[in-house]
Amino acid sequence: MQAPQVGIIAAFFLMSTLVWGQGSTSRLMCSAQAGSDLGAKIQACYNALPSNGGVCDCTDASLQGAQSSASSITCNKSNAVVLLGATGLTLNGGPWALNANGCAIIGSGRYQSWILTNSATADAVQSVAEKQVIKHVSIATAPGNTRTAGAGINVGVGAQTFTGPGDGLRIDDVTVFRTWHGIWGSGGSASGFWSNITCFPNEVPGYVGGGNPFNLGTGANDCIQLGPISGSDITGTSVDGVIADDNYNDAAIVVDGGTDSESFSNLDLGAPSSGSMTGIHVKNSTGSGFGGTSISFVGGEVAGAGSGSAIVVDACGSCTISNLSIGGGTNNVVIWTGVYQLNLNNNNIGFAQNQCINFAAGFNASIRITGNTIGSCSLSANNGFPSIGIGQGVTGVVISNNHFFPSGLCGIGGCANKASNNIFMGGGVTQWPETDFVDISGNIFGDKNGNAILNASPGTNIVITGNVGP
Repeated sequence: MQAPQVGIIAAFFLMSTLVWGQGSTSRLMCSAQAGSDLGAKIQACYNALPSNGGVCDCTDASLQGAQSSASSITCNKSNAVVLLGATGLTLNGGPWALNANGCAIIGSGRYQSWILTNSATADAVQSVAEKQVIKHVSIATAPGNTRTAGAGINVGVGAQTFTGPGDGLRIDDVTVFRTWHGIWGSGGSASGFWSNITCFPNEVPGYVGGGNPFNLGTGANDCIQLGPISGSDITGTSVDGVIADDNYNDAAIVVDGGTDSESFSNLDLGAPSSGSMTGIHVKNSTGSGFGGTSISFVGGEVAGAGSGSAIVVDACGSCTISNLSIGGGTNNVVIWTGVYQLNLNNNNIGFAQNQCINFAAGFNASIRITGNTIGSCSLSANNGFPSIGIGQGVTGVVISNNHFFPSGLCGIGGCANKASNNIFMGGGVTQWPETDFVDISGNIFGDKNGNAILNASPGTNIVITGNVGP
């Protein structure tokens, strides 16, 4: 590994002090502290800092390479910053807990500064107070562990009350390898600004200090998860720039109940070369309320694979999905009965084995599908599935100004597989009433085997106007 870039680290620390208002200039070298391992030296450094914090500098040559911590580490001083060099720190005794306001861990760069948890269930890092920073590090599960719980970074552990979203954790330039949750907002204080995050769910660093750092390991549940939480909300988390393209037990990004005003942008959730994957899963495990409210996914790519789907929305009080390239999986977008308001706007949607957009049957909602390009649906079977399937009994849907491209495997001589219909409503489910309050207007329909629109359970409030195409 290269020598740590101390000047760059110091610059980032200076930036953090200006942002968060940290004013301490105390600087202690970790190598000068008592302790049998790096973890003990970091703890001794925390303890030696004045009450207003300072810097624990762990970048000198004696603390590089593989290091360990037999006991847990606790940041117990406000505005205490640890600088890590080209170090692989294995946590054998428990999490690194950031318990005071303004605590920060700043590495010398991804793949230079490593934090490894040697546990199947423990978190690697816990953020439990305000205005904290984690930058330029990789976090991973040590070899030999099969993860079943815990997170690379657990944000909002315990009962914390923040003044506003700006008081939350700042994460930047962080890679997470094979932790059950990559970054988990588990409590009501899990707000903040998280950027430039990369996840590798099926790999684990096997050697820190040189050589090939990756060995295949057991997978992860998700790259980022917010919730579930009952009794309060995770409010105002902004996530920008996520790369995650492999198999997850749930999905690359999971948004659960008790979330409010969360935004995700610049996503790169690519499909794995084999296996199954869901890119985004919005749900409500709390069993109360609407689930997430004011949740947005804007910009980038979201893919599904195998039996997974690119995006699954089980429950959402208000969700917006826009300006994404959405493809792959059994269905591209699945909308279930717990959805109350959903805007699916200005996306490129296609290459689904079954339906590009699939509605479950029997729910009242306000769903707008507008300005999308939709095509290459029903790849698994000629005439097998519609491009958009609306289950019987669904009410409150607007489908307007979309462009339906030829669906199927198309080339010279035509399409091998085509969708049965561009839009299909109903389905003969006798326990549900007719599909009603649907507005289909201004769409450009594409090639298919059946009808542009087929309504198998017509209600009395269906508007179809201004559509063109075969």
